[in-house]
Amino acid sequence: MDLQEGQEQPKEHIDLPQSENKGLVWLKNLFIIIALLLVISASFWISFNLGKKILTPVKKEPIRTLSVEEYIQVAPTEEMIAVYEDLKAETKKVEPKAVKKALKPRGTLYRVIAGTYGTKGSAQSVVATLKSSGIDSFVVKRSGKYAVQAGAYRSKKNAQNQQNKLLKLGFSARIVDP
Repeated sequence: MDLQEGQEQPKEHIDLPQSENKGLVWLKNLFIIIALLLVISASFWISFNLGKKILTPVKKEPIRTLSVEEYIQVAPTEEMIAVYEDLKAETKKVEPKAVKKALKPRGTLYRVIAGTYGTKGSAQSVVATLKSSGIDSFVVKRSGKYAVQAGAYRSKKNAQNQQNKLLKLGFSARIVDP
């Protein structure tokens, strides 16, 4: 296109008038940032509370604690005494005489012996077999031999029940008095 005299050459870039104030632009941007932060915070809060409700662990039954009388139904081993001492330290302070009296067996205890062995290794393998059958036992050295004790009871009837269990498993179980 030919330009005539007095005509301006057309501009390729058109500038729009800037009618907005710089303060208003800054305020608008600040509002957008605050709105985005609120949306992000709300989404984290919702997901946290939803996760807390969904992932709440199952409540476990409380562990039953034994009274001193129940605890000494079985003759205490060194390990049991150590556990008792730890528990005692965590609970209220008890007089030393009371602890010794509680741990000292009262009356007759009927000990159930699953068998007597010449070597400690043989006795320990029997202990492992008994434990795999669900019977707690331990090795006691008596008269130069190793006896596998599977419980000590105040009641002779309870000792006989334990002896019968061991006899059914094929052990030559016997009851001994102290």
